[in-house]
Amino acid sequence: MVSSFSVRPEQVDVLSNDIANDAKGIAQELDNLDSQVKTLVGQWDGAAREAYYQAQRDWNSKLQEMNQILGQISQATSQIAQQYVESDARSAGRF
Repeated sequence: MVSSFSVRPEQVDVLSNDIANDAKGIAQELDNLDSQVKTLVGQWDGAAREAYYQAQRDWNSKLQEMNQILGQISQATSQIAQQYVESDARSAGRF
């Protein structure tokens, strides 16, 4: 049994843009959250403050990795859409 599927490159491009925009939105929300938390952290002393800063460094590192991965996914998705367009053009040229 042969299965088939179809791809609409414009939809893949939309997906690529959505991923990139979502990554930017996540970064903006985290910046907003960080600004709000800074006022609270200023009230903490000693171990509590240091524990928060360590947790924040770890969290920020993981979020940077996630945003880099989302950026790579967005770029790869865009390249896939372009490859479908090019492949379709080559196929059409054979007729």
